[in-house]
Amino acid sequence: MPNGTIKKVMITALLLACTGIPLFDNVTARTDEAGMSLLQQSALMKEKGDVSLLHVSVDTAKILVDPKDNVYYSWEKRINDTIGINVTVTNMTGLFGLSFKLYFNSSLLKCTSFIENLFRSVTPPSSWDNIWRIKRKIDNEGGYVEYAYTYMDSNRALSEGYAPINITASDYPEGKLAAAILTFSIAKMPPPNGYVDCPLHLASVQPIDMLGNVILYDLVDGYYRLISPTGDLNGDNVIDVHDAILFASAFGSVPASLDWNPKADLNNDDIVDLFDAIILASNFGKPTS
Repeated sequence: MPNGTIKKVMITALLLACTGIPLFDNVTARTDEAGMSLLQQSALMKEKGDVSLLHVSVDTAKILVDPKDNVYYSWEKRINDTIGINVTVTNMTGLFGLSFKLYFNSSLLKCTSFIENLFRSVTPPSSWDNIWRIKRKIDNEGGYVEYAYTYMDSNRALSEGYAPINITASDYPEGKLAAAILTFSIAKMPPPNGYVDCPLHLASVQPIDMLGNVILYDLVDGYYRLISPTGDLNGDNVIDVHDAILFASAFGSVPASLDWNPKADLNNDDIVDLFDAIILASNFGKPTS
């Protein structure tokens, strides 16, 4: 390997080590002989006094779980049903690389799909070969997904005009763009008259500019909750005779029945029976909010 190539590989490794992004993830590290590393590019810009590309908007920059509140009821979500959750970047400029982990309770949720959206949205398809997927991992045993992306050839990304990445209201609706589009399946139902929930926690978050500096940002976690209804079948926030009438009309039904009402299946066993009636009766007269 020529000395120049070895030097470029060492510089790239040093830069990624400083930013906390792992160098290898089943991806072969390489450099373009005609290109410059991030470190070399930033040094040249400093020498020229050109910092126009390095301006970073930090006042309202956020990385967030989107939507933040993921609350469902057991009559609308069952085992193996899916929900969509994104990790989104808002109001951030000067972005050149991003890494994060999203943690969840793997006894309640299983990640079934992980689509990278940020770099593929801003980069022309003809240049997708310049996107460096350092890490895209689903670990349902450990309860997390991991994301780390940047550009393979920084000089090419700059010259072709798709880097650095600027996410503003003038470019994207509400000034936000999903970095990762995730699909989760429901793995556990709540107990009768109860709920299951877990935080959706972002960690090891590093949005970096082309100098390898971490861009300042606010972090917004989310949460997931699946609730087993308490008997408020008509949704008026009180359990009363109106709910009892709806319950009676569904009594004895199963999902294939014409009179099936999933809201009346209070213990989530796919039949409206005496066990559900006992739950409703125990909550009769109580407000639900």
